[in-house]
Amino acid sequence: MNNKYGIIHPNGYNFDFSRPEAAEDQVVHEYFVDDEAVPRCFGQSLEPLLADLIDLALSVYLTDRLALRRDPKYQGHAHQWCRQIRLRVPVRCWEQWARPSVHRSLHDLLFFMTEDVWQVDFVPFEGSRRSAERQAFLFPAQLSKPIHVALYSGGLDSFSGAFQHLSDSTDGSFVLVSGSSNTRQRVGQRQQVRAISKFSESVINHVIVPFGLERAGGEQKEEKSQRSRGFLFLSLGVATAVSAGVRQMKLYENGIGAINLPFDGTQLGTFNSRAAHPVSLLRMERFVSLLIDSPFQIYNPFLFCTKTEMCHHPRVDDVGQIIRKTFSCDSFPLHVKDKPQCGSCTSCLLRRMSLESAGLSRFDPSEGYLRDLLSPSYSGHAKGLRGLRVMEWQAMKLGLVLTASHPWKSLSQEFPELQRILSELSMHVPADSIRLQEQLLQLYSRYVSEWNQFSARERLKVCPRAA
Repeated sequence: MNNKYGIIHPNGYNFDFSRPEAAEDQVVHEYFVDDEAVPRCFGQSLEPLLADLIDLALSVYLTDRLALRRDPKYQGHAHQWCRQIRLRVPVRCWEQWARPSVHRSLHDLLFFMTEDVWQVDFVPFEGSRRSAERQAFLFPAQLSKPIHVALYSGGLDSFSGAFQHLSDSTDGSFVLVSGSSNTRQRVGQRQQVRAISKFSESVINHVIVPFGLERAGGEQKEEKSQRSRGFLFLSLGVATAVSAGVRQMKLYENGIGAINLPFDGTQLGTFNSRAAHPVSLLRMERFVSLLIDSPFQIYNPFLFCTKTEMCHHPRVDDVGQIIRKTFSCDSFPLHVKDKPQCGSCTSCLLRRMSLESAGLSRFDPSEGYLRDLLSPSYSGHAKGLRGLRVMEWQAMKLGLVLTASHPWKSLSQEFPELQRILSELSMHVPADSIRLQEQLLQLYSRYVSEWNQFSARERLKVCPRAA
């Protein structure tokens, strides 16, 4: 790495998942994915191409997790955000993966989601097949059609979206797909789906895919940003949908969280996650369609809804007690007894503001949070109030540009990301750009109105943090 002129070049990393053993000077990491729930759900073994997709997604996620954006030798420097990553992945269907169009679409997708330069090299698979590929079934599972496949994270959005979808659809079967890297998350996901099932006449199949990494050589620093997690979850959903014989998958995410605009002037690009970003979904659609040689759609029906609006439903009181079992925290699960969520990160605050705005605070007890910013006794400190301050800054900026003489021009100049969304959506969805502009303007206008009435904001009277 050359730092002679104060220029930090991108960190370079090479990861080889085709070698069961590494050289003496290399660290070997053990990792796992238990995707047996996918073939069990449909009574058929996992197709080789789908096993490849899951292997690729897990390899990308583990690489992203182990490749630090800051070189340990230069801890005094800020993040060298962009990395150059070369990845070698064994695949069973090499000819399909080797096509240039598949390569290009994969690299475009990964670059957008992580803002790293990826080079993925595919080599023929020579290992033993996983049990998900070897399982034999006498009879295929009989799911009533149409089959609805959706991602299910266990968060408030996925719970609200799934419940609404199940309440509004009376025909067919539902398959909810959960990826999980810890036991607490799996337990919560199962509890939620079981509770929802009691209020639905439809058959619900819950596919949980545990995955993880067993660290080698003791404790090792990991990259906290892990922007490729969304690619892994989407790939698990795609593999499940294709196994079910359908070419569409849903995810449930409010538009404010999906687009995820900067919370202060220091956040650029993928400093904010793009896991459910509309452009990420479009690029994932293109990649999967090229890979399987068939059009595939990933649809977020709540892109133009706030989180508050997602929580509104005529039957929400029926399932209100389940809300406390959902999790939204950026740091979930906290290793604090009976306090699974921090209560002060931007995700926790958006959750609490939305439940309050939707009139559901009675289902959001303060006991589940490490810091309760809604409590009259909470006085706050710098760390605990940072999330509230940056959200206030964002809402203030949004409020100013939305009341300008030319709101869309002002909004897209302040947040250029919205213009890119508009351009890409206009090319892929049956709606004109003027209509999309109006939908985005209305989305943020409603959100600012909701935020301005948030009790914690009023009570703590925080000053916005600007950069």
